[in-house]
Amino acid sequence: FPSHDMHGMGKSRNNCFGMMTWKNGYREGIYYNNKEESYTAFKELWTKKYDTPLTFTSVFEWVYGPNAPKTPANIAGANQYLQNALHYYNK
Repeated sequence: FPSHDMHGMGKSRNNCFGMMTWKNGYREGIYYNNKEESYTAFKELWTKKYDTPLTFTSVFEWVYGPNAPKTPANIAGANQYLQNALHYYNK
């Protein structure tokens, strides 16, 4: 799973990309029936939101937000997410 797997969300929810929803007024991870459903949802959201291929800049914003500092740890995290996301996105 390419997500950072916070709280086991990647495996327990088949949520490979850390997709979130604001149900009931708070943010929570989305449950998917299988990994393929997660891949499809990510591809659809990505092309709708960004209308560009996965790039370091767009992934950094996706993972950390548009105003996050570009610390070495954040840069490394975004690079890892990008590598993993590209692998699964191209399936």
